[in-house]
Amino acid sequence: MRIYKGTKEDKRAFVKEVLFDLLVMTNSGWYGAEYEDIPNKGEYIYLLDKDGVRCQKIDVTADSITAIIQDVFKKI
Repeated sequence: MRIYKGTKEDKRAFVKEVLFDLLVMTNSGWYGAEYEDIPNKGEYIYLLDKDGVRCQKIDVTADSITAIIQDVFKKI
């Protein structure tokens, strides 16, 4: 099992490898997630609809992996 430490690379990997599937498996109504780091603006996770369209943006700047999970599940 991989350990995610909270770096931007880890956040990107966590969203792709874990959060994406977790959203689908929990019948959240979302069909995945994407991570984006926008230089000088922040870090965001986008929740995807069934067509893969980014529908909801969640600010995860400076969040730990645990905080990302909490922030995302508060929004769904």
